Order: sequence, then structure tokens, then C-alpha cells
Amino acid sequence: VERLYRHNFERRGDGGADLREEARSLADLFETACRDRHDPDGRNVVALSSGMDSRMVASCLAKTGLPFASETFSYGNFAFEKDVRAAEKLAGALGCEWKHFQIEPACGKDALDLLRMKDGLNFLGMSFSLPLFRRITETFGERVTLFTGDGGDKVIRDIRPAARIADIDALVKYVLAANQLMPLDLAASVARVPAGEILEGLRRRFESYE
Repeated sequence: VERLYRHNFERRGDGGADLREEARSLADLFETACRDRHDPDGRNVVALSSGMDSRMVASCLAKTGLPFASETFSYGNFAFEKDVRAAEKLAGALGCEWKHFQIEPACGKDALDLLRMKDGLNFLGMSFSLPLFRRITETFGERVTLFTGDGGDKVIRDIRPAARIADIDALVKYVLAANQLMPLDLAASVARVPAGEILEGLRRRFESYE
């Protein structure tokens, strides 16, 4: 049975817990999670960078003898040299296949495809992932389990609203305030859609989750 913890960072001391035993327990849970997600009938690929999360997943797969490959990508003119060097060195140490993909900036079709596939669940800045996924499937085949990570260098913050949300209208207002990249009126003008229609679309979407 897996144990779940609610950490209280205001408390001091270890509460009598054996740190080595706790570390072994977490390691066992992590190994189980990797085994559960590993596809024995397909290609398993780790998106390898210099981040702690991808290093841990790749090391765990190697330690448990689960076959996998790895890939690292560079995007446009951004500097990824440190990531690429670290990933290549780590892949060599773990004895896994490694590919480096140079991905060009996404085009308008990629953004439109992402919008149609995800219906707004991913912001369009993630459009670069579609050319990357195409390179991955071209290289490793159609049946790929891709192990990815995001934010492995920091503690995940509490993303719950700071105040209680009383109704759908309050939820719409909160989501806009927390996530909008431009004022609603400007977005409505750019999209040539009335601002009220955007609000109503959000309201209908949230109501469908009930």
C-alpha cells in the first residue's frame, strides 16, 4: 500500500522517522512508478536534459534493467549547449541510445493543430512540441512512451486559488486574472470575437466539468 504524505514545513524535527528508511521507501515508490509506465512492447524514450527529474528517471530505468532510449532537443536560436553536453555524457554513462534533435520554431499550422487537438488545454507556446514529436516518431517508431519532466529544478508550488470561489462567474474571473497574457478587450479585438462571447465560452466550458 502506497503511503501519502501531507508535509507541514512549519514543523521542526523529523518526528521520529528514520531518514534512511524513508529514503528507501521513496526510492521503492519511484521505481514502481517507472516500471508501471514502461511499455515492454514499444519504445521507451526519456527526454533527457541536465535537469534532476530526467536524470532520476533515466537512472532508475537503467538500474532496473528496463530498456530505453533518450533524446535531447535544441529549439531555434536558444542556447541549449549545456543541456546537450550533459545529456550526451549521461546517456553514455548509462549505456542508452541517445539522439539530439534540432527543432525549428513552430509554424502557424503547428499552432492551429495544437489548438484543434487540445482545445485550449495547452497554450500555443507549446506548439514547438509537435515538430519534436514528429522527429521522435520518425526516429523511434509510432509506439513510443515518452518520459518527460517539467520544473524538476524546483519545488511544486500550491496552485489552488488563494480565496474561496463561490460560483462559475467567480471562477471565470479568477482564471482570466491568473492566466491571461493580454487584457480581455485586446484579445477580443485581435480575435475579432466579442469579449462577452469569450466569457460565455469559458463559463460553458467550466459548467461542462460538473
